Amino acid sequence: AGDPIDLTGYTVAAFEAHAKLAPHLTLTISNAAQGEVTGRIQWSDAMPTGNIMSFRVRVSKDGSDISSPLIMVPVQ
Repeated sequence: AGDPIDLTGYTVAAFEAHAKLAPHLTLTISNAAQGEVTGRIQWSDAMPTGNIMSFRVRVSKDGSDISSPLIMVPVQ
């Protein structure tokens, strides 16, 4: 699918995140040279068990944004 995007100097953020997921979602650039982003979701009883929550990842640099497709998270 092509070479990784070097994310050196970029910032990462979640957007369009489900309201009950957003406060518990952390994204970091874990390997900038290889274009790797790591996400962590801390469990919360407010999350709707049995439903699917979603979010997108956006990396930004100098006013330019690159975003992911919608990422679906089943809550179990």
